[in-house]
Amino acid sequence: MIFKGFKFGMLLQLAVGPVCLFIFNTAISSGFLFSEFGVLGVVFTDAIFILLAILGVGKILEKSKRI
Repeated sequence: MIFKGFKFGMLLQLAVGPVCLFIFNTAISSGFLFSEFGVLGVVFTDAIFILLAILGVGKILEKSKRI
């Protein structure tokens, strides 16, 4: 199940969405360094979402063990 979720997540990464277009626009208009700051912001935000998702799944599994 985790492998299927990982594959689906990687498939979603291929999509050109608004964040990708924002990074491209920043790179074109302001240069590589400013676009790297944007990429770092996206990476940290994704890491927080992943951490919250892991903690949420852990709580759900913890509840199911009690029942």
